[in-house]
Amino acid sequence: MLPLMPVLRSSAVPALRAGHRQLRLLQVLGGDGRGGADQVALALADGLRERGFAVAFFVPPGFVRHQGERLRGRAVTIAQRFSPFSVATRGALRQAAQGADLVLTHDSPARHLTLAAKATGSLRAPLWFMRHCIVRPPALPWAPWQRLWVAHQLAASEVIGESLIASGYPAKRVTRLYAGRDLSSFFTANPQAIRVLRGRLGLDVQPAPFCIGMVARFDRWPGWYPEVAHPKGFDVLFAALSRLDFPYRVLLLGPPKPEDHEALRAMAGAHGARPDWLIFPGFQNDISAYYGLMDVNVLPSRREGLGLALVEGLAAGVPVLGSGSGGIREVIQHGRNGFLFPEGDAVALAGLLTRLAHGPELRRRLGEEGGRQLQETAFDEGRLVDGFMDCLAREHPASAHGERVP
Repeated sequence: MLPLMPVLRSSAVPALRAGHRQLRLLQVLGGDGRGGADQVALALADGLRERGFAVAFFVPPGFVRHQGERLRGRAVTIAQRFSPFSVATRGALRQAAQGADLVLTHDSPARHLTLAAKATGSLRAPLWFMRHCIVRPPALPWAPWQRLWVAHQLAASEVIGESLIASGYPAKRVTRLYAGRDLSSFFTANPQAIRVLRGRLGLDVQPAPFCIGMVARFDRWPGWYPEVAHPKGFDVLFAALSRLDFPYRVLLLGPPKPEDHEALRAMAGAHGARPDWLIFPGFQNDISAYYGLMDVNVLPSRREGLGLALVEGLAAGVPVLGSGSGGIREVIQHGRNGFLFPEGDAVALAGLLTRLAHGPELRRRLGEEGGRQLQETAFDEGRLVDGFMDCLAREHPASAHGERVP
């Protein structure tokens, strides 16, 4: 294990907050409000606001379209483009960052924009990155410049932190800060809402099909084709499904567009799965009740930074299956709250799905133990905010102050 800076508990930090002006944090995100990094940024903003900090956002239009309610009452700058070569975008960022004590960027394309803004003098405030993806060794092409322009890197898992250090970033300027969010709705999902969804999605038939959930972003790119190996492992899941000899349904949360649904049905057919047994609820801001429909929650990713969807499944009491990729090993305790299988191994995944489909008592035990185990770990909003404030006190003490909002 490489020596990452530890995340302390807030009790170890001096009480610096009362009686000082508010820290102003600007969060820069290039996502559309539906990804895991977006959820983490919103959770961090909510928690910091409760503790007296002012958090502003610099985001694209899609982020506001999907998260307008969560952004209500906040300072928000909308950027139409996130190109680091756009003088207009860098100017808008400079204006949004005026008076900011700290700028926090969550992965690309926002990362490239803020690096360019820092390099050209458009950003005066210290720049931090929060990394949600594994960095590819042996070296970041921009690592020497990042050491000049990025004051600190927050790694959303241990494996991300290790990849940053292996890529040439100084270990003393890397802090592991687990990605987290408010999990209360997953612990306390409404049974009536679950029953309504079950009927609406056609899962109330008899005999009840085994419901496999997967919560993941679906991306296509130039040259994409149905047989391709996908970063999130949709192809692995579909190949595993082709080996099952019992009725199932697959609840796919994440892909929002009808053309994505058709592409995934084509991918399922190409790998031998049943395209007509895929269910697409579309984009949902609150997905907690959907976990109540699942018999198992699967994430077969390649090079996964953490796997926040697995954390949500554990909170909902659903057994989880994940590839042994990246940060997934930090969420799943093999045999205790779920099972790991080798990355890309559809045969192993099919065996685990079959075992769980025929083992209701095993599913119950894993789900109960997963919920208990999750409450002992650092994946919730409170731990995320505590860790961020601890890091502020250590790395940027002049800004580690806030005033509690009444």
